[in-house]
Amino acid sequence: MRNGTHYLLGLCEGNNCEGGNDGKDPGKGTILVLEYDTSAGLDGNWQVIDQILLPEDLPYQDYSGIDVYDNEFIVVVSQSESSLWVGRLDDDNWTIRGGDNGGFLFYFPIDSGGDKLFCEVEGVSWRSDNSVVITTDKTDDDDASSCDDHSQSLAVFTLPGFDSLSSLFKWE
Repeated sequence: MRNGTHYLLGLCEGNNCEGGNDGKDPGKGTILVLEYDTSAGLDGNWQVIDQILLPEDLPYQDYSGIDVYDNEFIVVVSQSESSLWVGRLDDDNWTIRGGDNGGFLFYFPIDSGGDKLFCEVEGVSWRSDNSVVITTDKTDDDDASSCDDHSQSLAVFTLPGFDSLSSLFKWE
């Protein structure tokens, strides 16, 4: 809720909200902002009213989960890059503070050979102002065997080096 209005944020899985190979070109991550139209009472519906454009230098080929903490801090995860990005929403409009330089990228752990340990990250949710819980899907046959231990699981991560989101974004 923002200014007394309910909104729904819809993360597009592919860049520029495209599917298949067209959506794999990094740099066009998009979140649709929907507002509930109450003019029809309980029969109302959600209307797209805006878009949040993620930083162009975000190296994601896909986007698989999103959550917002305290109506301000946003986290987005990617399967293909096995990482999470944390940003801050502007108070007055649907943009990322800092624009293309906004936010921080964190990669999930890898093994000693450099292989991903979390290959099928499908969801993310804030646990507190410095930790998230992620969920993973079943490991695909073409994924490295290093992913098997974390297939179909939950994992909790604390953002490294920060006590809270306020300290992470203290420079703003």
